[in-house]
Amino acid sequence: MSDYNLIQKILLLPQIGNKSTLKIIESLNGNHSLKDVELIDFVENLNLPRFKKLDSEQYAKWQRNYETIFENNTINNIKNIVFSDEKYPISLRQLKNFPLILNYKGNLEKLSLASNVSVIGTREPTDYGKKIGFRIGEVLAERGINVVSGLAVGCDALGHLG
Repeated sequence: MSDYNLIQKILLLPQIGNKSTLKIIESLNGNHSLKDVELIDFVENLNLPRFKKLDSEQYAKWQRNYETIFENNTINNIKNIVFSDEKYPISLRQLKNFPLILNYKGNLEKLSLASNVSVIGTREPTDYGKKIGFRIGEVLAERGINVVSGLAVGCDALGHLG
């Protein structure tokens, strides 16, 4: 299993965030070849305070979630890089709570070469908010400024479209 697949699967587990994911990865000691059931058992055996055993419905939902993400990435030509990769932007790695995975389209190196801005707003903008979110993205792009986000819907997406 690739580092990306492993990290994405762990991050999708209920009540598991960046810190717990880093602890799990460290505890695996490079063993990234676990099957899903083995991974869940491994995480359960770590006795993380917030992680609860998955029932069969939660387990199936977890698998559907990561399969959908992997499929959408392939269909939409979305590339991925993990925090441990040498090409991961240094400026992001220096953040206190850096993203463990970057999903991207385009030239990743531009994150290190140009200024970066996030367009953040509601998931359900008004017509005016849609117009402004798009325009902000458009103006930033004209000035060679990267728009970065968690790819949420609404204003974030409009910033990218602009």
